[in-house]
Amino acid sequence: MIPGYIHFPAKDGHQVTDEYLEQLTGEKKIIVRDKRTRTKKAIYVKTYNRNEALDLTVYCYAALFCLQNVIDPTTSLIPDSLTRRSSAQSKA
Repeated sequence: MIPGYIHFPAKDGHQVTDEYLEQLTGEKKIIVRDKRTRTKKAIYVKTYNRNEALDLTVYCYAALFCLQNVIDPTTSLIPDSLTRRSSAQSKA
């Protein structure tokens, strides 16, 4: 496994479809320069009409980024203080 890349399964009958890859690469980043202020701005242009796979990948990455300080990396468990607080909120 190489860090910084997304790895797709290619064995055990799990194949990535062309539709999924089209959705994953469904946007293109274009840099636009303002002639008056000479500032650059990134604009994302859709290259494919559906991009649910891209959206879900971004959401999952954001959730992982938010939870990396909450979940204990040695045991992969959520601390008791967080589980007690969430269960108390659900009862109320």
